[in-house]
Amino acid sequence: MHALTRASTKMNKIWNSIKSFRSAHPFVMDILLSAFFAFFTCFFASTANSPLYGMSSYDYINLDSNYFYFEATQMLGGAKPYLNFYDHKGLYHLYIDCLGIIIGGRTGIWILEIVHAFISNLFLLKTVRLFEGSKFIHRAFAIVLVSGITSIIGSGNLEGEWMLPFVTIFIYHYTKAILGHDEDKSFLIGSFFMGLEVGLSINSRPLDAIWGVTGAIYMLVLCIKEKNFKRLLLNGGVALGACLIPCAIIWPIAASQGYFVQMMDAVFPHGMHYIIRNDYLLERGVHSIIIAVVMAVEVYLYFIQRKENKDLALYFLVTSLTAGVFYLIVAHSTNYYWAGLSFFALTLTYYLYCLSRAYDFTKWINKIAVMALITAEIIYTFVISLSYYGPGLYGFSYQKNVTIRDAIVNVIPEADRKKAGSVLAIDCDAVVYQYGSMNPNFIYPINQSWWAPDKPEIVQEVTNYLSSENKPTWVLMNNREETMKRYGEVVLANYNLVSIGQPLAEFSFYHVK
Repeated sequence: MHALTRASTKMNKIWNSIKSFRSAHPFVMDILLSAFFAFFTCFFASTANSPLYGMSSYDYINLDSNYFYFEATQMLGGAKPYLNFYDHKGLYHLYIDCLGIIIGGRTGIWILEIVHAFISNLFLLKTVRLFEGSKFIHRAFAIVLVSGITSIIGSGNLEGEWMLPFVTIFIYHYTKAILGHDEDKSFLIGSFFMGLEVGLSINSRPLDAIWGVTGAIYMLVLCIKEKNFKRLLLNGGVALGACLIPCAIIWPIAASQGYFVQMMDAVFPHGMHYIIRNDYLLERGVHSIIIAVVMAVEVYLYFIQRKENKDLALYFLVTSLTAGVFYLIVAHSTNYYWAGLSFFALTLTYYLYCLSRAYDFTKWINKIAVMALITAEIIYTFVISLSYYGPGLYGFSYQKNVTIRDAIVNVIPEADRKKAGSVLAIDCDAVVYQYGSMNPNFIYPINQSWWAPDKPEIVQEVTNYLSSENKPTWVLMNNREETMKRYGEVVLANYNLVSIGQPLAEFSFYHVK
C-alpha cells in the first residue's frame, strides 16, 4: 500500500509539473503538441509514404498518391506535363512531390507532410486559444479531430493536404481580427494567405479554393454590413495580389515549355467536369445528406453562438453555409474535404465551446468527447497498419504487393522493362511502373477509363496506339468488366494473354502477337 501511495504521489507531482509548465510556457506546449500529432498522424495515416509501410502499394487508398509520385518522377526525368503525361489537375502538388523526391523519395515526401501538418496544427491550436484562453480541453478536441479525420481519409500526399496550412493560417488571422486583436493588420495578413490558398488551388485542384472563397464572401458580407468599402477594397487587393503569385510563377513556366493551353484545358473543363459528374451516386448521396444536416445544425447553433460573440458567429455561419452550398454541388470523395479539415475542426470546436457555456456542460462531457475521438483514432489506425502486414483492408496489403511486384519483375524481361514505351498499364495503379522501374512513354499511362467520360477522345487514342506499329510490347490490363468493354477488343486483337500460373486479381499480362 505504501508503495502504491508513493507511486500515486509521484505521478501527481509529475502531472502538476506538466500543468505548471503548460501554464508558464503555452506556446512551447502548443509546439510540442503540434509536433507530436503531426508525426503520429503522418506515421500511421500516410499509407502512401510512411516508413511504417514497407513499399508503395497497389490499392484503393493510395491510387491518387501513387500517380502524383509517378508524375513527379516523370517531371524530374525531363518529361513535360500534359504533353508527355496527362492529368486533369495542376502542378503545385507535383512540385511538392518533386521536392520530396529530391530530399529522399517516398520518405522525403513524408517529411514534407509532417512539416505541413505541424504548421497547420500549430495555427489550429493558436486559433482555439483566441476564444478558449488557457483551458486545454477544446484544443485537445480540435487537434484530435483533425488527426482522426486525416487517419480515416488515409493515403497522404493528396492535393488538399498541401493547402491545409494556408487555410489554417488565414482562419487564425481572421479569427484574431474578429475578436479585436489588431483588427486591420490581422485581416490583411489573413486576406494574404486566403488569396495565396486560392492561387495555389487554381494551380493544383481548383476545388480546394472553396476555403479561400468562403473567407472572401465573409469579408464581402462584413464590409457591406459595416459599410466599410475601404476595407473591402484593401483586403480584396491584397488577396488578389497573393492569388496571382503562384500564377505568376507557374504559368510562364508552362508557356515557355509549350503546355500552357493544354494545362488550362485539363485543369478547368476536364477537371471540373470530373468533379461534378454523377459517378458514385451512393457516396455522393450520403455526403449530400451529411452536408445538409450539418448546414441545418449550423443555422441552429448560430443563434447560440451569437450570445458568445455575434461577430465570430457570423463568420462561422457565412463560411459554413458557403462551403456547404459548394459541396452540395460537388459532393464526392472524402479526400475532397482535406483542405478544409482545420476549418471543420475549428467550427465544431467553437460550437462545443459555445454549447458548453450556454448549457453549462460539465467538464466530463468534453473529456468524453476527446477520449472517444482518441480511442476511435487509435483503433482505426492500428487496425489499418496491423492489417497491412496481415490480411489487409481495402486491398492494402504488404504481401499482396510483394506478389504483384515479383510477378512484374519475373514475367516482363529486364530488357523490356528498361526500354521506354515497352509497357502500358490500362486502368492500373501507377505503382506498377515503379515496381518494374518502367517508363510507359505514353501520354495516358493509367486511369484511361476514369478520364474517358471527361475526355472521350482518350479511348480512340489508346486504341490507335495499341494498333500502331509503335505499340508497346506488353500490356497490363485491369480485369474489371468496364475496362474489357472499352479496350478488350483491341488488346485481344493485337496481344496474347500470358499465363503466369496463379493469376493476379488486379490485372492480367498481355504480350504482343
